[in-house]
Amino acid sequence: MNSPTVQEVDQVDQAHEGPAAVSDAAPAAITATAKAIGDLDLLVRALRRGLSLAKTWQRTLSEQLSQVDLHIELLRMTIAMERSDVEVRDAAARLHETLIRTELHTAKARCDLATKTAVRLALSLSRQIRDVCSTPLNLPG
Repeated sequence: MNSPTVQEVDQVDQAHEGPAAVSDAAPAAITATAKAIGDLDLLVRALRRGLSLAKTWQRTLSEQLSQVDLHIELLRMTIAMERSDVEVRDAAARLHETLIRTELHTAKARCDLATKTAVRLALSLSRQIRDVCSTPLNLPG
């Protein structure tokens, strides 16, 4: 009986890992991204509710969080309308850029530590969303 060649083994491995690996990885990525968007939305809303608007930095942060909220909704709509990968990637990038500006503001402002930490967490979530949206999922069908 002949042993299979290395090429034959590689072809079998690729056949088993190719579409199955993509189909297993894609739903996990979609689920993780949906959860990250939901978590980011909850965090931004909680931050906005917690601001008193008595100080200039609080009013500025509230305005910036309104912009973040708008970009979250735009990203959700882009995904829900099944727009192209490029549009989804651009929407995720705009959301992340807005949070970068927000984090820069809080780093320079007289924000309390809890606010700075929450904004950093939001930035981290937006980075995760941007990174997943920048990677084509190659869904079957």
